[in-house]
Amino acid sequence: MLLDFYIDPETGEPHIYQHGVNEKEVAEVLSGDGLRWHAGNEKWCVVGKTGTGRILQIIFIQVEQPSETTFVITAYPPKKDLATAYRRRMKKKGKR
Repeated sequence: MLLDFYIDPETGEPHIYQHGVNEKEVAEVLSGDGLRWHAGNEKWCVVGKTGTGRILQIIFIQVEQPSETTFVITAYPPKKDLATAYRRRMKKKGKR
């Protein structure tokens, strides 16, 4: 999976850094089986766990041409109610 990140024009770094998230964590969540839904226009959202058990929410765009690239707009810890919903859904699926 190819990942591209929104670069904050003020810092010149990926925007996810402002939320204490790194590229490895994003890749772990995107490759997992978290909750996914269409967030409008071309945007998608996923909530999932990193390898260390941290729950993150990621907003991204799937770019199909010229290559399969995921453009990550932002990533951050979700609000409490969304994290609770994620845990409940994973428990129901038998995945903690």
